Amino acid sequence: MLRRLDQAKNTEENYKSQIKTAHRARSMADNHRLSEIQVDQAVQNKFRARERWITAEQAYKSTLDSFKILLGLPTDARIELVKEELDKLEKKASIIIGDNDKKKATGEMTPDQEIKLTEPGYKNPGPLEMSSEKSIELAFENRLDLRVANGIVYDAQRDVVVAADDLRAELTLFGSARSGSRRSVGSADRDNSKLRADKLDTFALLTLDLPIERTQERDEYRNSLINMDKTLRDKNLLEDQIKLQIRDDLRDLLRARESIQIQTISVEVAAKRVVSTNRFLDEGRAQMRDVLEAQDSLLAAQNSLTSAVISYRVAELTLQRDMGLLKVGPNGIWQEYINR
Repeated sequence: MLRRLDQAKNTEENYKSQIKTAHRARSMADNHRLSEIQVDQAVQNKFRARERWITAEQAYKSTLDSFKILLGLPTDARIELVKEELDKLEKKASIIIGDNDKKKATGEMTPDQEIKLTEPGYKNPGPLEMSSEKSIELAFENRLDLRVANGIVYDAQRDVVVAADDLRAELTLFGSARSGSRRSVGSADRDNSKLRADKLDTFALLTLDLPIERTQERDEYRNSLINMDKTLRDKNLLEDQIKLQIRDDLRDLLRARESIQIQTISVEVAAKRVVSTNRFLDEGRAQMRDVLEAQDSLLAAQNSLTSAVISYRVAELTLQRDMGLLKVGPNGIWQEYINR
């Protein structure tokens, strides 16, 4: 929703800019400094900007209504987003970028200089950009589904031990002892109602079951082994899936960070392009089409930067969730992991 809100703001500013450009084109054409074709281009862009503005506004309102339903509120309820939350994300993104990366992106090179591609790095990393080894270790310690899988494997191993024990010989001792006879409440005080060791009736039975015929027990033992192997495979598969999730989440974080860097520089370049093309238009060294393209590029870069900032934040939450570290408190607010 914050992304939709910011995109609506960007399209509104772009629409205002396109209105000014169209009026400026009309004025320059009246002074014979611009052709009517270029004026028509400016007018067409103005109406396209209006359509984008209306679309962005309606998309934001539709998303907001859907969120109200998710919260259990009626769609006519009045709620307001905290814009400062997006400002916090943008501030964090500016820390991640750093000034050195901006200077490096606008550096000069000679025509015959060899091009060396630089792999994405972890300079000025975010709080959750940790090594894959540490992330996977945290996931193995905190994922509840992995704990359940380990418990299932333990139960299967215990079943194997029990089934193996059934294959051995069995020596059983039965015994009982009896003295006197039954008494009612009225005859309980007679002399022959007392326990006398010299008049005990005893019975004993010793049975030995040799492991000669163990077909059923053997089948159960084999089935327990098969079941144990299955639970081990399931647990190992879950571990591999967790590793894949964590590694993909870290890649998404890195990709979102690189996107923030690229789009930030793109916004700066697009803004400079708007200024320069407007100046060149006044000097007669550029056409209206150049100005309109520069304004469209600035809008696209601004929206892309907002999407990159949001994507980075979502990637942080996704990584914490997949590591089993995104806890929800009694008040329904999540408690994030602090990487020390």
